[in-house]
Amino acid sequence: MIVFDAAKLVLLLNPKTGTRSAMEYFRQPQFSDHVRTAYGGHVSYQEANRVLGEVEYEFFSFYRCPVERFVSACNFAVSEWNYIWGDFPIRPETMAKAQAEIQELTLEDLLEVLIREQRGPVLALARPQTRWLVPGVKLLDFRDFDVELVRLATSWGFEAPAEVPHTNESTPKFCVDDLSPEFIERIKQYYMQDYEFFASRGITFNR
Repeated sequence: MIVFDAAKLVLLLNPKTGTRSAMEYFRQPQFSDHVRTAYGGHVSYQEANRVLGEVEYEFFSFYRCPVERFVSACNFAVSEWNYIWGDFPIRPETMAKAQAEIQELTLEDLLEVLIREQRGPVLALARPQTRWLVPGVKLLDFRDFDVELVRLATSWGFEAPAEVPHTNESTPKFCVDDLSPEFIERIKQYYMQDYEFFASRGITFNR
């Protein structure tokens, strides 16, 4: 969550929609007297309201095609596995084994973990986006991430840098274009709540 206290503005960081890049962007010197990052990265709308108290803030957040976001989360899970398994007591002698096992996971395995909410690879960052995107949040399109981020900062009255850093480009083991229509439908069923929300806002995707 990125907070501009004086202007009463908040950018909620919806997982797998450029969190690290957005945080790095607003760490640049021209923002230093105006912005703070607070309470970790991914704070939901409901949690943010509790943290910020009674003061009225204006909320913004990026949204992303659920299928593409799921695949991005899975790439993160297998390429930065030490983050995903960070709350597990993995001993050094078993760490190599754990890494090898994670590398063997398929998209089907990861979707099952997500659906059943099992322990194992922690895919909380792939949960439905409606924890962050509610009617009171102004939506920013991840498909135009750089343009949207610069436009947002400019609309807030800053001389916004035109170049946006990209600091979290996970190794793409999985590719959306390789998914079968049947598996895409399984993913979409899990994210039905998201798709219904987007439809209510007039937002459609190619998948």
